[in-house]
Amino acid sequence: MTGTTLVARWWNLLFPGRNPLVRRWDRLERTVLVVAVLLVLVAVPFAGMLGSNTYAAESERARFETATRHQVTATLLVDAPPVNAGGRSTTLGETALVKGAWTRSDGTQATGNVLTVRGGLAGDRVSVWMDTADNPVPAPLREDIAMWNAIGTGVFSWLGFMALCGAGCWFAHLNFNRARYAEWEREWDREPRGSR
Repeated sequence: MTGTTLVARWWNLLFPGRNPLVRRWDRLERTVLVVAVLLVLVAVPFAGMLGSNTYAAESERARFETATRHQVTATLLVDAPPVNAGGRSTTLGETALVKGAWTRSDGTQATGNVLTVRGGLAGDRVSVWMDTADNPVPAPLREDIAMWNAIGTGVFSWLGFMALCGAGCWFAHLNFNRARYAEWEREWDREPRGSR
């Protein structure tokens, strides 16, 4: 089907006018399509609001984690697992939990699992994040990551809703086609045998 034919088909579907060949199924399909397009357009501000709310929550989390976490230097007590090597390439930058020791804020020594890159050796010094109780925690959420999380939430929620509306239109189109074919079959059966 050429681009011009496709555009003409959609135009006729949306604006059938008083064409006597247009049946009720065609008009119903047009209504479903128009409603789906309107729903997708109306969903834009809701997706924006969802993204905005996500950014507010993630930004607050980033500020809280930044305020309540600090970095200390820990010493690895054992060797970290080796770097994963598979096939022709080596995976770099993978992390692993390894037993390490660090000094708490009150000056006492603590040991526990710390996150470090694979391939580290016992005795290596690594920077790790701690919470207010000097327990190892992941790095605080960054503000730019919070922003990207919010954008992703808004965009993907809108795209998901648009896909849902598209699937609904496609399902309706299949059912309308089935109804059209059934109607044509009934009309064909009603035709006098001699006129065929």
